[in-house]
Amino acid sequence: LLKSIVFGVYMYNDTEKNSCLAGRNNSCDCVSEKVLSCIDACLSKKAEDVVALDISGLTSIADYFIICSGASEIQVRAIADANEDVLDEVRRIDKKSPPCRREGTGKWVLVDGGDVIVHVFHEDIRKFYDIENLWADAKRLILE
Repeated sequence: LLKSIVFGVYMYNDTEKNSCLAGRNNSCDCVSEKVLSCIDACLSKKAEDVVALDISGLTSIADYFIICSGASEIQVRAIADANEDVLDEVRRIDKKSPPCRREGTGKWVLVDGGDVIVHVFHEDIRKFYDIENLWADAKRLILE
């Protein structure tokens, strides 16, 4: 099925820490395999500053944002391509999953998988838009 990841992910917010660990041999209800596979796709293309935000309690547009940076437009496209491949595979396995959509070009590419939206930025553009700050109330997933 989907690739398993080799690191842990902890979900937390400012007032509480959940003991939620998701890794190669662990399961976790609060972080879906789809999210973890997208994070893995980002890391497989050497994305920088990967951040995952749980926005499910803040909006109905998605459950998670994954935000990362690439050092060049070529790397940004490669990271987006990898995430598109993951989301297409999810769609192939789970016909209920929405089709993947992709918007943007080399400086900012958004890959929309329905409940997971991946924002891939060129480093300078990411600093300018500062999406993490816009969603400061979201729970952050800590990647280890």
